[in-house]
Amino acid sequence: MLSNQPAAVYRFTLRFANIVLFAISIGSLAWCVYAVANQKSHLYVRLAPAIVGLAAPFLLKFKPAARLAAASVLVGAVVGLYSAQLFALILTDPDRPILQAMEKEAKQAGVPFDGRTRIEVIDDLRSQGRTAYPPFYPYLLLDSPLQIDGGPAIALSGISNTMAVACNEGGQYLTYTTDEHGFPNPPGSWSASGIDIAIIGASSAVGECVPPADNLASQLRARYPHTVAVAAGGDGPLLELASIREYLQALKPKRVLWIFSESHTPEYLDFETHYPYLFHYLDPSFRQGLFEKQEALDKAIAQYFEDGIREEERLESWRKKARDFITLKNFRTVMYYFVAAKTARPKQFHFNSALYEQVLREGQRTAAAWGGTITVVYWPDPSRYRGASNYTPGVRELCDRTRGVFMDVAERVGVSVIDLSRTYPDSESMKDAEYFYSFPAHFKPAGYHLAGDAILSSIERNTK
Repeated sequence: MLSNQPAAVYRFTLRFANIVLFAISIGSLAWCVYAVANQKSHLYVRLAPAIVGLAAPFLLKFKPAARLAAASVLVGAVVGLYSAQLFALILTDPDRPILQAMEKEAKQAGVPFDGRTRIEVIDDLRSQGRTAYPPFYPYLLLDSPLQIDGGPAIALSGISNTMAVACNEGGQYLTYTTDEHGFPNPPGSWSASGIDIAIIGASSAVGECVPPADNLASQLRARYPHTVAVAAGGDGPLLELASIREYLQALKPKRVLWIFSESHTPEYLDFETHYPYLFHYLDPSFRQGLFEKQEALDKAIAQYFEDGIREEERLESWRKKARDFITLKNFRTVMYYFVAAKTARPKQFHFNSALYEQVLREGQRTAAAWGGTITVVYWPDPSRYRGASNYTPGVRELCDRTRGVFMDVAERVGVSVIDLSRTYPDSESMKDAEYFYSFPAHFKPAGYHLAGDAILSSIERNTK
């Protein structure tokens, strides 16, 4: 009986090894299908599982000792991978640096830190009977435009007369109520006669991420009450030109302040070149008629948001978290950033100045047609300053090159410029804590106030 025990153990172990090899083969091939179906771009994510999945069945033809050894190695590899996944899940959190920066800013400002997610904030506001949504970013829908009145439309603004819950960089969420065309202005802004100033731009024109009382438009309203911001986060020059054509032609403001973001405008313009539809706005006669379609826009954007909120909730479900664990998401993320850090090249200078000149000329021509003027505000990147947390000499060089090319374009077009790049302290002894958030480096209230003062002073000098 005792002599039969090792044989029984051996048979059991061999049977177990066969099952392991078969299971690993099926699992590896399933992983390969998952990688292809979800368009995982890295070759090793597709190739390595395919090799293992196809090789494992051939091991079944090997001698028992070889099968046992192979099964042991593969089981060890699987245990090692999922141990690494567990380690990455516990110790790595891509949101942690952001949360830590927000907590730091809140502590420095002496305000309570709001640790809720944006969806949680929206849910809480809705439970109080408020209509709340995220802010609308037009560039996110360039691939799949909304359907308005039976046809595709590139929307440029959010839902009208509703609360937007935007970013949180200082410990508290930026919330504001949109106007009758979905922009971040006080209600009734579009019914005012004789608009003094309209601000066109991206996140800096919106006022991310400060209370509405501290944003640029509010600073200008102290001197020019009829000031509006027609802007959305992520807008580049072509989307901004579209906003001029679709909305400012109705307002006919006396002066348009068109913000050029040193850190984002060249990048955003490069992104927009991939969408030929936007080039229609270089044609002076082209319009989508968005001003007259606000009711239809509200319905379509609301549906887009509701779908997005449900997707966010799905991403937080236990099923999604289980799938992420099984597919080693955290481990793959760590490996991706490790490889990216080792292979990353310094950011290269790229600014399509010829296209920007075209856009700027068309905006200037459009404004002149209603008797308005355009002034471009050169909005600096905080990391250009030696006291800023993200400053490097390389970033400073890129900023200076961008400024040089921009100034050449502005001179050729003949447009006036308010240059804010010399407005902020540029010394290692001057820390950025007063003017800029440390991550991701939007302006703080003091930074917006300094910008507002400089712009108002320039306007006053040029109107005497």
